[in-house]
Amino acid sequence: MNRRALAVFGLIALSCAESSARSLSGRWLGKVSANGADSPITIDFVQEPRGPLRALASLQEETLWTDYALSNVRVAGSKLKFEVPSSNAPNAVFTGVINGDSITGTIVKGAHAVRVGLVRSGLVPAKPYSIRKVRYRSADGTELAGDILTPHEGVRRPGVVLLHGSGAHTRDDLRFYADLFARHGMVALIGDKRRSHSDGTDYTYFDLADDADASIALLAADPSVDDSRIGIFGVSEGGWVAPIVAARNSRVGFVIALVASGMSYAENEIYQRKQRWQAAGASPGALATFDTTTRALHDFARRLKGGRKIDDRSRAELQASLDHLAAVLGPRLGPPAKMPLATDTLSLRWRMLDFDPVTYWKHVKQPVLFVWGANDRNVDTESSRKRILTALIAAANNDVTALTYNGVEHDLMIKSEGRKFFFPHPPPGYPDTLVKWLTRTTGAKSGAKARLVPE
Repeated sequence: MNRRALAVFGLIALSCAESSARSLSGRWLGKVSANGADSPITIDFVQEPRGPLRALASLQEETLWTDYALSNVRVAGSKLKFEVPSSNAPNAVFTGVINGDSITGTIVKGAHAVRVGLVRSGLVPAKPYSIRKVRYRSADGTELAGDILTPHEGVRRPGVVLLHGSGAHTRDDLRFYADLFARHGMVALIGDKRRSHSDGTDYTYFDLADDADASIALLAADPSVDDSRIGIFGVSEGGWVAPIVAARNSRVGFVIALVASGMSYAENEIYQRKQRWQAAGASPGALATFDTTTRALHDFARRLKGGRKIDDRSRAELQASLDHLAAVLGPRLGPPAKMPLATDTLSLRWRMLDFDPVTYWKHVKQPVLFVWGANDRNVDTESSRKRILTALIAAANNDVTALTYNGVEHDLMIKSEGRKFFFPHPPPGYPDTLVKWLTRTTGAKSGAKARLVPE
């Protein structure tokens, strides 16, 4: 076969692939199923002109997603594949079949499999807001990128900057909340979280606070935003960053903090790991040994950070304690930590070891909404709530709403945990609680009514 014939067949194949992608375009509604339980899912397939086929997933159970970008979307005849991006490699992979106006298949990750069934419902509905991509710089020159979601109706809207939790995150990870706020009359800015510095040092909470300040300044300069009604919304680690920003930035008009810790980084780390090992079956004696050894490890790191000379005997004693702890916990739980080197003190863990958010909450005067989960294993909800609210009393802040949902974990989801299986889902009324509070606090005109939630 000559080259010209090969080129013709290549064009035919490409044309067929593009035709298949175009025929897939639109909104597909359905469910994911596992262990006898179902959960609704929406996937919008979008074929951009001269661009790849995109797939955007929306869920309100298992996780809160709106327009979460799936990756490596491929159509070959009646076969469809895509991946669900994950910070924990490898990605989950969907393999399925297109049959007219239906799609069936399975998402697999490791030993876990979830069935998926979708039915075409029509075109992708237009959104009640525009999305503008932006690039701007933080105080140290780091380039930041994100999306600004602006409602079509109204002018001089309240604005909100959304702050990520720990780890690597993109704007898609908070798009559910940005979409929620934009649909209820607010201009929302979501960004990609910064990475480590070029010299290998981790960012600190103060770097993230600088990023938040830059984001607030960007919204304040937007003619569609009322610069007297700009606030911040922080999730988990974002709840550690939020008080830094609110305490020092006079433009901040309100604060929402989800599952915020009120403990120092060091104390929160001890609580978090003890909770995980207790759930894994560690004995009370092993947990007590962990507590003592970890505090010794923290003291060692403080001396290392301070440039103090550490003799061989001290190193040997700490290493012996760590080895003993590893033996007490056993191979199933594994060693909890390694003795840090001087270079390790550049990591966020050691740089922020003695950071205490209460120091900053004592200076927060703006209206604040807190949401906690009673079953949180990452944050000591009871102690955090007590310490933060005490700090706000000291600040003479009388506009504080604190909600704790029973049966809810760090991701603000209710999980089956030994009961008949069901997909994790938010507690009744959540996240409408956020909309209700924001409407009262900012005067934003809601495009949809929020259900009232007992407080």
